[in-house]
Amino acid sequence: QMNVVVTKHEIATGKLVGKTAAFKRTTQWNNGEYITYMDGYVYIALDSGAVKRIKTDAITADETAVVEDYSFTAEGLSGKITGFTYNALVNKLAVTAGDKVFIVGAKSMKVESSVACASSGRVGSGCDANYIYVLYEKNNAYGTAKFNVYDWSGNLVKSAVEIPNLISVQNQNNVQSMCVINGEYYFLVSRWSSGGTLVKVTFDTSVLK
Repeated sequence: QMNVVVTKHEIATGKLVGKTAAFKRTTQWNNGEYITYMDGYVYIALDSGAVKRIKTDAITADETAVVEDYSFTAEGLSGKITGFTYNALVNKLAVTAGDKVFIVGAKSMKVESSVACASSGRVGSGCDANYIYVLYEKNNAYGTAKFNVYDWSGNLVKSAVEIPNLISVQNQNNVQSMCVINGEYYFLVSRWSSGGTLVKVTFDTSVLK
């Protein structure tokens, strides 16, 4: 096992604001610990299928905030939870579990729709008010982001979209997660020998129409 922390940064500068106390992940070497923010909390999906959460205001420079176990449930949700992403404008979650993406109303916590989404090679996810982006591993390809795109009604919009060459190093990397902030797309490139690299991209969503 190995220790994991949740860190908090300023969006504008990237400056580290604080981090949580460490907690143990399930195994030492695997994909996992995908997070989303909703209503003042960061929710963490572990590789085991368990969920933890932490109140963001509690994450400070003293590094003492404890990430708590959390029973994440939604009516109609089934399968092992591997990740989730939330959008406040539509007030919905997209939850990857089993071989599906479940669209969940954040107020009702009921599944509104679901769509097939293969779990093999699936990593993190992100969203904006129009689309849900579910990432898949593409190893040793200069940090190429590969993802399926869904809408909030639970329809597949386009599969295997790629944004190539996010970094200049070919080997020992893949894109693990992403988020969308003010129309800009941020991809987390996992570099196996030197940690992660966050890359900002302007992505033209008209290619999805």
